[in-house]
Amino acid sequence: MINYYARAGYRVVSITDHDKLTRLNSSNGCLVIPGIEVTVGKDGTEYHLVVLGVEEEPRRAKDPQDIIEWARESSAVVIVAHPYWSAMGFKELTLLEGYDAIEIYNTGCDIEVGKGYSTVYWDYLLSHGIRVFGVAVDDAHRYTNPPTDALGGWVWIKVSEVETDAVLKALHQGIFYSSMGPEIKDFRLSSSTLFVKCSPVARIDIISLNGKGLSIDIDILHRLIKGWKANDKGAKSLIENITIKAADGMRILEVEMIGNVVISICEADGALHGLFIDGVNMFVDKYFRVEVTDFKGRRAWLNPIWLP
Repeated sequence: MINYYARAGYRVVSITDHDKLTRLNSSNGCLVIPGIEVTVGKDGTEYHLVVLGVEEEPRRAKDPQDIIEWARESSAVVIVAHPYWSAMGFKELTLLEGYDAIEIYNTGCDIEVGKGYSTVYWDYLLSHGIRVFGVAVDDAHRYTNPPTDALGGWVWIKVSEVETDAVLKALHQGIFYSSMGPEIKDFRLSSSTLFVKCSPVARIDIISLNGKGLSIDIDILHRLIKGWKANDKGAKSLIENITIKAADGMRILEVEMIGNVVISICEADGALHGLFIDGVNMFVDKYFRVEVTDFKGRRAWLNPIWLP
């Protein structure tokens, strides 16, 4: 299994069997971090907690908070697994403290029963001031050839050295992003501007508190531009002016919105490659996160930015 992921280009893997700690040697340049998926229930609710970086199995517990505290004693990473698949209540997640992340995409849960996405739980937590990161995973159980539930979700971690402590620290601190395929190549933020550069995608979303946020969809963008050029009242009520430039093989659409906000959109071959927003504060409150979607429906997620 490790060799399979190594051949696919993975540099770090953790095998998290149910209630069984897995420790394996690194292989073919792929670091293996010890891991376990702990099943623990309280008040009729069953939690699945993925724990990375422990050297022993946990003591028996009925309260998931006890497992989290046990993991924190070893500076391990704790991830709440597949809340949508588990039919968890939103409040149940708010009662837990000290976990690092939730699974926002689970390949196995998606392929098997259509319950792979848990981003609505993520935004609920973030909207209520609970600071957690989001991870995409495989959760592979089917050993078909080729596997149907592998290579579907992963994280890109920023580390100077591929070793266990550095990887765990990056996961603790949120120095990573999650993906099903798209790449986020650059991200920059100042007091009022935002810049994101990505592989070709169909949509870039900035998601924030309640009704705040912004969605740039390539098809809708083209319809708005067409309407604006035709003096459509609806388009004119949103857009003050549009300037089209060319740079480095890209078409730069500089859109001046009503309200003194300027959005510069990089486009090539009918796809979005990034955007720059001057006046991003108009669209965000308390927190925001960036999500991109390619033409196959695959997504990538930056971790949230919390605002003062």
